[in-house]
Amino acid sequence: MLPSAHNCALTPAEHAMFEARRARLKRFSDAAAAANVLPAPEAPIAPAEVAPIAPAEVAPIDPIEPAPVIPETVVDEPVRQAPPMLTGRVHVIQRAVAEHFGIPVEQIPAVTRARCITLPRQVAVYLTRIMLPCLSLEQIGRRFGNRDHTTIIYATQKIQTQIETNSGFAEEVALIKLEIEAALSARVTPASSNATESK
Repeated sequence: MLPSAHNCALTPAEHAMFEARRARLKRFSDAAAAANVLPAPEAPIAPAEVAPIAPAEVAPIDPIEPAPVIPETVVDEPVRQAPPMLTGRVHVIQRAVAEHFGIPVEQIPAVTRARCITLPRQVAVYLTRIMLPCLSLEQIGRRFGNRDHTTIIYATQKIQTQIETNSGFAEEVALIKLEIEAALSARVTPASSNATESK
């Protein structure tokens, strides 16, 4: 609300300016009322029509037929016995290893985990595998105290690793191998000479 000219003391010039301003504002107000200028109401926005989504067609699933149950059959295959000649060669290997390490040959297949016995036994297993490759793991295990084939594999891998990493140990195993070859030759030579004489 504009202040009235009677409410405050104004100079003649300020009073004239005040009256002119009030008259101008009144003219604007009267002109607006005569024109009835009002903002047009906004038209309501109709919601967009959304087409209904048809449900996807699902193909029927064929029932899964259960797989036929095959009965398990466990066949215990006996371990083939090593030929007597090869069995004798295994004993030659065991005896040569035992003599080299200074232990009784009976201790090689014995059930003990003492290192003084375990290492010679593993060396004997290793040499048996490389010198008698025709023998299976199971057959070798039977000659070394009925041990499992995994024990034979472990012993072979352990000795092979030591040979590859320890030159002194490799020379020692090579020496034992030469002793075994000499002992095997001594077993074969008399038999062959006897066969020659019998002819």
